[in-house]
Amino acid sequence: FTKKGYYIAGVPENWERHYGFRWFAEGYPCDTPNHKAFQEEGKLGTFTGKFEFVSESLLYWAPHDETRTPIATYKRSWEGHHSIKAKKYPFHLISPHPRFDYHTQHNSSTPWFWEIPENRVYINGNPYLVARIHPTKAKEKGIKDGDLIELFNERGSVLCVARVTYRVEENTIHAYGSSGIYNPTEPGKTTMEIGGCVNILTPGRLIGDMVPGMAPNSTLLDVRKYEGEIPDSQCFEYKLDAVAKAADPDAATCKEIIEGHGFEKIQEKAKKQYLMKGAAAK
Repeated sequence: FTKKGYYIAGVPENWERHYGFRWFAEGYPCDTPNHKAFQEEGKLGTFTGKFEFVSESLLYWAPHDETRTPIATYKRSWEGHHSIKAKKYPFHLISPHPRFDYHTQHNSSTPWFWEIPENRVYINGNPYLVARIHPTKAKEKGIKDGDLIELFNERGSVLCVARVTYRVEENTIHAYGSSGIYNPTEPGKTTMEIGGCVNILTPGRLIGDMVPGMAPNSTLLDVRKYEGEIPDSQCFEYKLDAVAKAADPDAATCKEIIEGHGFEKIQEKAKKQYLMKGAAAK
């Protein structure tokens, strides 16, 4: 590692491993990260200060909220394999946090991540996101590993590259969320997208009545092999850059912003305008 110039993170000599909740079990002060550090010593951050099978805080704050009950219970998803919608869209989309980047960071601005075969695959100059499908369902759909496939529902459609694998269940599609690139071929909410932004297929509904959280894994869709013309690698916003440049030669283009150079262009433009105003004032 040192010969190749890699940095090796050092470990303090007095470092000790700490186990969550051992302090509570053995009765000594909390020695793990605690968001409620000023609670009563020796107690957890619950209403009772103990582990709770029935949440006393939910009983107090939201006793009538059926979407988030005080005791953990299984509730069928409003958009899952058990819903009526599954007859039209039989595949359940699983879009977990990305493996190769941090949410949207380092995705659109770090192109060498696109060279990872399990992340993206280049076709006609465009880095398509990888979507995983079970071999049985792939065979039924006439899909082979490496084919362009279209994930679609009533909210839109996204082109991806198929990865045929037993890693997923038969009626499940796996594709990492937070693509960092929104690349529609044409304007419009339901237009085809080629940047891998599977987030556009997810519902806008919140998890519960009093839970302001998104539900990206409660998403149904269908999949088919893409037989159409392979889209231009440039997105709709890029195509508008020529118009923007004609109107303002100093404008930062969509391409420059996405590639991480737009901020410098904006600074240059602001500096030029500042100097022009100063000259006019004199």
